[in-house]
Amino acid sequence: PGPVSIPPTRDLTVMQALSSAGGASMWADRSAVTLTRELENGERQRVVIDLDDIGTDAAAELNVVLMPGDILHVPESNW
Repeated sequence: PGPVSIPPTRDLTVMQALSSAGGASMWADRSAVTLTRELENGERQRVVIDLDDIGTDAAAELNVVLMPGDILHVPESNW
């Protein structure tokens, strides 16, 4: 948990950032990860990501390259 620095000389995807932060714990709600990004017009875009879907062809595009200022939130599971 906590901030992960993105070196300016390399791209960092959602899965790489989570791995750098120690991975999603067994208490994580892997289906409700939220990526928040501020757009050029000042609006915030939020995308919910199911980490288990990233490995499938249908959702591989969710493993996006993170941008400066992006916030990746992994909530705790309710079980």
